[in-house]
Amino acid sequence: MFKKLIKIIHAVVFWMWVISSCIVYSVFCIIFGLFARRISHIIGVYWCKHMAFVGGCKIHLKGIEKIDRKKNYIFTSNHQSFADIPVLFGFLPFYSVFIAKQSLFYIPFFGWGIAAMGHISINRSEPKKAKKSIDRAIESIKRENKSVFAFPEGTRSRTGEIGEFKLGIFSMAIQADIDVVPIAIAGTREIMPKGSYFFQSGSVDIHFGTPISSKKYTKSEKYKMSQEARQQIKDMLK
Repeated sequence: MFKKLIKIIHAVVFWMWVISSCIVYSVFCIIFGLFARRISHIIGVYWCKHMAFVGGCKIHLKGIEKIDRKKNYIFTSNHQSFADIPVLFGFLPFYSVFIAKQSLFYIPFFGWGIAAMGHISINRSEPKKAKKSIDRAIESIKRENKSVFAFPEGTRSRTGEIGEFKLGIFSMAIQADIDVVPIAIAGTREIMPKGSYFFQSGSVDIHFGTPISSKKYTKSEKYKMSQEARQQIKDMLK
């Protein structure tokens, strides 16, 4: 009973902090996003780092030596929890943005803040609009020399099993001629499983796979590329 009470208190304090800090950080992101997007991005990164600290999360990067810090990449990760986005955005050591469903951008303050930082919305329900989002992302990557991370499963897994990968992000990698780095994230499901509002303290491991050259594949071979990335993630999670 006592442990359950502590858990509830921790969840209440955490979400009160998230909501109040989200408003403050988002306002600064919006202001700086008007003339200095990189500063807006840094503010967002620190919000995510502070969120991990308040939530009692310890983040460990594994295999980062495989990655050239001077290049930009498309990072593809498994998706287990709401916590995946702040963990990756806060602790990937790259100037990177995420591709997310359009509905997130409608959330007051949070959605306005992520738009100001340059994160990319995608409407998966309408293929033509989704393609336009991908084209805008490619232009943005080339213009601003930034990396992108995405969850090719499209939604969070309830069981921890990796779902089938959607192919849009791999088509984008081949079009933009950018290498794909598979990422296996472990621990976020224990911190905050899908369907739960309780955020528990814990340890999160971010495993970096071997970069996959987009030059190996033609656009018609995006499925093969997705399967290579998916297999790397499965192997890293074993």
